[in-house]
Amino acid sequence: MKGLSFGGSFHWAWGFPLTAMGYSFGYHNWEYYLVPRGSLGRGPADYETDIHIAYPIRFGGARRLEAIVDVFNLLNRQAIRQYDQRYNLVSDGICAGVPDAICNGDGGVATTGNNLIPAGALSDPRATATNPDFLKAGINFTGQRSIRVGVRLTF
Repeated sequence: MKGLSFGGSFHWAWGFPLTAMGYSFGYHNWEYYLVPRGSLGRGPADYETDIHIAYPIRFGGARRLEAIVDVFNLLNRQAIRQYDQRYNLVSDGICAGVPDAICNGDGGVATTGNNLIPAGALSDPRATATNPDFLKAGINFTGQRSIRVGVRLTF
């Protein structure tokens, strides 16, 4: 099969750093790092591979038709890439799961004085989280296998 060509790619990445994110009622979003980023470990590693196959068909001088097949997500893992890091939910109320002694009044950990040094820490975020999906449910997943078939006309 003269002219048949193959190509491929592979990627592998460390998992996302896991942390406990607190809800800010002032910003209406999970804005607060309740523990240092990544201190709860890492999520699952992400890896996948894609392939490309092309075969040229010559006709009429310099004209060429090329049949192409691309396969994306060849391994078809469909795995979790990222876990739910929301420590608490809006419905839980302000400072849910954060001890009153260190709560800043908006869902985060208070600081000491006029700096960014936390006034305390959550002792065991996995045990005290009010969100039942905290670091258990997936929120981002790898895609399913897909195949693209095409032709390219060159003249």
